Amino acid sequence: MPSLMPHGALFVEGLDDEHAIKQLLARHNIHIHDDECPLRVHCKGSDTGVIDAVSVAIKASGKHPVGFVVDTDAFEPPSSQFPKGRRLSRTDRWSAIRARLASVEVVLPTPQQPIDSELPSGGFISRSLRFERDVGVWLMPDNRADYGKIEDLLSTLVPKGDALFELAKRATTEALGISTTRPSENPAIQTKNERKGQLHSWLAWQEEPGMSYGHALRRKYFEHNSSVATAFVAWFKRLYGLP
Repeated sequence: MPSLMPHGALFVEGLDDEHAIKQLLARHNIHIHDDECPLRVHCKGSDTGVIDAVSVAIKASGKHPVGFVVDTDAFEPPSSQFPKGRRLSRTDRWSAIRARLASVEVVLPTPQQPIDSELPSGGFISRSLRFERDVGVWLMPDNRADYGKIEDLLSTLVPKGDALFELAKRATTEALGISTTRPSENPAIQTKNERKGQLHSWLAWQEEPGMSYGHALRRKYFEHNSSVATAFVAWFKRLYGLP
């Protein structure tokens, strides 16, 4: 039987994240509907949008749990110190989130501990004592990678040994090489989008080409029970009090 509908709010970055998460949860018998749903999924459009929403969202969640799913594929814009910009680490990402959690009195270790102690591999869950609600954070894909996003979780759901996915990986590697030879005014795929290129190539070669991530999950082109995916679902259930 489907799990009871959770109450609260979940904040994600983009529409791909929202639809993929909804369909992954549905594959685990947790059905989140767009209308008249106690749990509201808020798509903030970017990683900074989710992080900037943390303190306000916790204050406004009506004593229901609130969760935040954030990618770790962050880049700092160019500056005088880093003219080409700088890739932010998982620790950088957690520090920014931690500061906002602390501002609304979410229980955190004092003094600050190493990130692996504060952010378990199974996801962060704690409580705001001031606002009396549970708070969760999941860093895509598995709270351990220094660089990752929804595509890195989904790649663990491609059927093992799928020959088309192996071809998609090789084709994307070749495309990245070609990209480096193109003029700056006509850029192509960048290294930071390698995993996305692999998945979209693979999806383009299915019987129904070009499906979205959510549609592909619903149609069972993706599996649903990798260790990373089941850990994410377990975090979701703990946070929102589902059996």
